Amino acid sequence: MRLTGAFFTMAALALVRWSYARLRRRAGLGWGDVKLVGAGALWVDPIYLGPWLLLATLSAFASLAFLRWQGVTITRETSIPFGPHLACGLWIVWLAQISQF
Repeated sequence: MRLTGAFFTMAALALVRWSYARLRRRAGLGWGDVKLVGAGALWVDPIYLGPWLLLATLSAFASLAFLRWQGVTITRETSIPFGPHLACGLWIVWLAQISQF
């Protein structure tokens, strides 16, 4: 079950990566992010994949808001590493999952 969830989650993020690169003509996600999501999907139940990606995205938005608050100009070209946000979201979701047992 988790292997199937990991495969489809990796495929979905690879599709997002490909679509973004085709639309914007530059990479938005790295292959490391896709592989991290695949590995993390093996650790958590498939039902937690949505909340995990939501937490990671909200964390990335919070980082951008903090940068903006510090006076950094945020443009369409501004990039931040997404891997640490994925790791943080995975950790929170994993703790929530094991606390239910």
